[in-house]
Amino acid sequence: MDDKVIKNNVLSHINLDQGSPRSDHTVQKILPNLLHKKVEDLDLSMFQEKMRYTLYNALGEQHLRRGNLEQGEKSFILSENKPKLSEIGREYVKIGFFEKAVECFKMAGNMQELRNIGEICFTNRNFKAAMAVFKELQAKERLLLIGKECMEKGKWELALEAFEAVGEVEQMNELGDRAADERQLDYAVRAYKISGADDRLNSLAEGLLHAGDAKTALEIYKIAENDKMIAFIKNNMEDEPNA
Repeated sequence: MDDKVIKNNVLSHINLDQGSPRSDHTVQKILPNLLHKKVEDLDLSMFQEKMRYTLYNALGEQHLRRGNLEQGEKSFILSENKPKLSEIGREYVKIGFFEKAVECFKMAGNMQELRNIGEICFTNRNFKAAMAVFKELQAKERLLLIGKECMEKGKWELALEAFEAVGEVEQMNELGDRAADERQLDYAVRAYKISGADDRLNSLAEGLLHAGDAKTALEIYKIAENDKMIAFIKNNMEDEPNA
């Protein structure tokens, strides 16, 4: 059935009162037509708010029953049904979609289940999902543990995110030092920039300059706002990089 037919079918019921027998009958009558489209593509603006919520809840229930969790999640977001979002989250946990579960529990404001799934993800070393939880809960100790373990394993991006979330300058500088030793210059520079360690940036740039990499050194000196060295490289290096 095309969109025009669907619209004509539902418009005649716009003024129905939610919860009335006739209203419930109408929901059941038009629901199969609505299920043919993705939730995000539906236009239910012709309904009053209560009726829209009723329809989105009914859609969510159908999608959940069919195992279509993503569409169920979107339906319950639109109906602002927090208990059902938690139920969707638990279903995601069952199939190992931990990051999606975290998303649902956050939207539901379900702090207890959020913490539980965070600990599960932490134990299973799913640090990306665990970090999303502990950032929401502002669990500094857990974030520090994630950052340290990720740093030890060379998972620079996750370590950087964890240390930045807790504003841990000392750990951020250590990450920068280790990344520099491993020649992961991008992460080293980002870590030093976040911690405001201009001395380390200048030292890193100096080492690169001595190694003959004037171009990279210049970029780092720019980040450190070392005008003297910027001018020196531009004026004296044979392979002068473009400003």
